[in-house]
Amino acid sequence: MKRGAIVAVLLMLSMSLSVGVAEIPAPNDTNGNEYLSVDGYVVTKFASVGSEVEISALTRGHSDSTLVTAEILKYDIDPVEIIDSVSIPQDGTVIDMVSLQRSGAHEEDANTMTWNGVYTIPVNALGGVYGARIIAEDGCCLRAVDDPTQLTNVLRNEVEKVFVALDDTWQEISPADDISWEFESLKLIVDNHGGWSN
Repeated sequence: MKRGAIVAVLLMLSMSLSVGVAEIPAPNDTNGNEYLSVDGYVVTKFASVGSEVEISALTRGHSDSTLVTAEILKYDIDPVEIIDSVSIPQDGTVIDMVSLQRSGAHEEDANTMTWNGVYTIPVNALGGVYGARIIAEDGCCLRAVDDPTQLTNVLRNEVEKVFVALDDTWQEISPADDISWEFESLKLIVDNHGGWSN
């Protein structure tokens, strides 16, 4: 019976998480009626020194003056450890920057511009875990950033909201208060009969 209750609670929690994940906004910036959004990704997943890493991005709300760059980040974690960890560390160190070039409108959506760039891993680079932070800038006022850790942050915030709601509800209902007199009564009986035996 206990397993069934635990499974039911876990299912309820996961139901609320799916709503949160489905509503994750793209990294956007707005200024009045103007907006800029970017969605970046690294095409090459595994690479060695001297090889090229392909980086791509999609933008909406761009103009002719939009610039898209990728900051190459190195994370302080061993590649083997990332298999065991839930997510990559929050802060990466910027080691280089790549300018992405406009490659034309997206084939399925004329309002979406595609961008591509290539980062060549230096011969003297150390092994490790790397990522790319994609930044789209348009003029002085619009700046959208797609960070490798943003999904982790959003999921963490959604999970924290669920736990805070559970904790607040527990504090409001306070089910242990209803039976606290049972424990006080039991303690009084035990104390009157010489206490607990060791």
